[in-house]
Amino acid sequence: MNLYSNLLHKIPIYNGLMQMSFNQVTDQQFSTCDGLLLAKLTNKISIAIDPNDYNGRIVYLFGTNEPRIQAVIQALLSPGDRFLDIGANYSSIGLSAINSIGLNGQIHLFEPQPEICQSVEKAIKTARLTNVFLHEVALMNYDGDKQLIRPKNHSGKGTLLAEYGNQEEWDTITVSVRNIQDYVPPL
Repeated sequence: MNLYSNLLHKIPIYNGLMQMSFNQVTDQQFSTCDGLLLAKLTNKISIAIDPNDYNGRIVYLFGTNEPRIQAVIQALLSPGDRFLDIGANYSSIGLSAINSIGLNGQIHLFEPQPEICQSVEKAIKTARLTNVFLHEVALMNYDGDKQLIRPKNHSGKGTLLAEYGNQEEWDTITVSVRNIQDYVPPL
């Protein structure tokens, strides 16, 4: 599987990540995976991912979950910039921005899902990134707690909108929310 992942990291693929990540052959390769795998982002930062999670598998195979967005962000950022990655998930976009903002810039990652935050926090510490800050919160228009629902095996589709999705097939967790107007400006 590592050879497959290394090969996919080198091919400039911008479309079809889902089809290549979730098909009979790839599903069979990951069927024996139990637990987390160590993925390498496009800039070689390592992060633990769940290979059965939609975003986790794509990050493992391609080093990012959104190559087009990553390319645009890297083109727009300059040394010294501050970058906010809201709904960062496995933070492949935000952590890759470190190459563009340099040592004088800052990256703020906002992700409310605790198990993903553990992986992101460990990646930040392992890479010794002193200008990357993880905020384990969702941003809304008030402070408090809220129910986040997410389909099983697709952390990237988590939502704070209770009427979204068939909740029988979704996990529900309570997350901390912060008022974006108060929380973000001091950063």
